[in-house]
Amino acid sequence: GMIDDIDITGTDMSSGGNDNGHGYCRADDVVYDTVCVGTSKDYKVPLVIYGSSWDWVFYPNGTVGSLDSTLVNGPIDSMVTVEWYNQPGDYQFEATEIRPPYNTDSYSIMYNIHVLPAPNVLLAVDSVCEGDNATLTFQFTGTGPWNISYTDGSTTYSSVFSNANPSVVLPAYTSSKTITVTALSDASGCNYAGGAFPSVQVVVFPTPSTGP
Repeated sequence: GMIDDIDITGTDMSSGGNDNGHGYCRADDVVYDTVCVGTSKDYKVPLVIYGSSWDWVFYPNGTVGSLDSTLVNGPIDSMVTVEWYNQPGDYQFEATEIRPPYNTDSYSIMYNIHVLPAPNVLLAVDSVCEGDNATLTFQFTGTGPWNISYTDGSTTYSSVFSNANPSVVLPAYTSSKTITVTALSDASGCNYAGGAFPSVQVVVFPTPSTGP
């Protein structure tokens, strides 16, 4: 049999203004994704057309991330790596197909990206006398609960906290120690992305001598 009377009602395909003048109309796709700040991720064109090249651009500008179009998979520039900076929020970038022989814009993909904040933590600790227990206090940002690991140089501790301002009692040290965070993640699956991990020093005062 034969098929006729095909009616395309999509706004992109049915609009006469979208006809590129060479026998086919522009069609568009939309991709949604959620990422953490400070991460690098590959994005690939879902419909790869052999021989076409691709133009990638941020909206409204490129200050929130960096497009690396040197990573190529298949037809020219059909995949890029995006390095997301430390600016959470909602952003868009677009890939537009440039199709030969007329180099027309015939297909585009709009990527809508929700960038989650990375967790962070501030440390505070009191000074103590030799043999006394210091209290270490955490101040978290991000989405709890938080998974944290920290070390005093000899022992590594791992904890999960739902409270954004928890405290723990440290061992009774005989000399000053430095407490350093070694890992931090939150409920969103994002990891610490602030460079060097936070640290704090536990100052231990020696016990006064009573003399000979």
